[in-house]
Amino acid sequence: MGRALVWDATCVDTLAASHLPSTSQKAAAAAESAQMLKRRKYSVICNDYVFAALAFETLGPLVFGHEKFY
Repeated sequence: MGRALVWDATCVDTLAASHLPSTSQKAAAAAESAQMLKRRKYSVICNDYVFAALAFETLGPLVFGHEKFY
């Protein structure tokens, strides 16, 4: 039997003061950071479930946290 899929989606503000240093240099930087935080947060369950972290930015970039999700 396969593992169940667990996913978490978040949307971060591309233009937030805390993200501007990175988003002004690289597209999707805030989404990548948010996705990594989600993966760390749920790392305990990754052995039992297929975990996919979805991170969106308000100006459009999207980061999928699992290559098998799509």
